[in-house]
Amino acid sequence: MLSDLTFIEDGNPSTVDGGLINWSKRALLHSILSEFHNFQLSCKYTFPFNYSLRNSIFSSINNQYFTSKELHELSLEVEPRNFEPPTVTPQDVLKRMVTIKRRPSK
Repeated sequence: MLSDLTFIEDGNPSTVDGGLINWSKRALLHSILSEFHNFQLSCKYTFPFNYSLRNSIFSSINNQYFTSKELHELSLEVEPRNFEPPTVTPQDVLKRMVTIKRRPSK
């Protein structure tokens, strides 16, 4: 579904002749998003809310500035491409992210 959204967005102009809205593109997007919505309604997962994890994520977002490359490297630690078991847990990476101080890039 995500690849469908990408192809619809990238492969179709947002406007047609004279700057009018491309309703065909909007209809395609609506059909995919409706599928997402229906799927979400059909799945009734009840996960316990993890305040510690939420606070760690918010803290890392609000206080830390990472480049795309740094975030990619951190993600590879948790989910290596070679399908070997990771050497760290997601929680370990989040703890490390919180301790790294970054300045906003300009």
